Amino acid sequence: MRMTKIAAALTLCGLLSLGVVGASAQAAPSALEREVLERLNFARSNPALYAESLKDYADRFTGSVAHETPGDLGVGTNEGRRAPEEAAAFVSGLRPIAPVAFDVELARAAADHAEDQSRTGQIGHVGSDGSRLGERIWRHTRGRGLVAEIISYGEPTADRVVRQLVIDDGEADRAHRADVFDPALSRAGVACRSHPVYRYVCVIDLSGEPLRR
Repeated sequence: MRMTKIAAALTLCGLLSLGVVGASAQAAPSALEREVLERLNFARSNPALYAESLKDYADRFTGSVAHETPGDLGVGTNEGRRAPEEAAAFVSGLRPIAPVAFDVELARAAADHAEDQSRTGQIGHVGSDGSRLGERIWRHTRGRGLVAEIISYGEPTADRVVRQLVIDDGEADRAHRADVFDPALSRAGVACRSHPVYRYVCVIDLSGEPLRR
């Protein structure tokens, strides 16, 4: 499992392989969670258009400070506009890939972790009960192959959640971006909650197709 350092824009991700797992659960996504999935799929399905939004964001930097609107206080970043410019160049060179399908089992696993961190104020992939991604997936899914978990902190809108993960400011391997655009990851569940330290946490669990027994 990969872990990232804490930076001005906080993102974490993990990746592992799993075997046959347990029973499914239902989860009704909120409006924000639906929007996150829609924005993720827009980036995957329309990389050239999504790259233009990254270029626009890069133009709103003053030094290392990113601005959402002209005149706002802005948010400090590690790399400044270099990171969104690099992301835009990378994404613009991609071919469209299939959107991920909403998966209620993955959504339930993501909700377990998001609700735990909303309650405890913790960050990362290890739950307050010591659980890791694999264990949380086992609680809810019948079977998965390759899975990934990416987590955004501090972002209140779907556009900003996905943008944070795609830009991956301060992360040399851009591992979160790789998961967003991995064609082998075809299903996803999203859970967004309040966070007592960073205000918002949004967990996205992704996988390939369910394994067949």
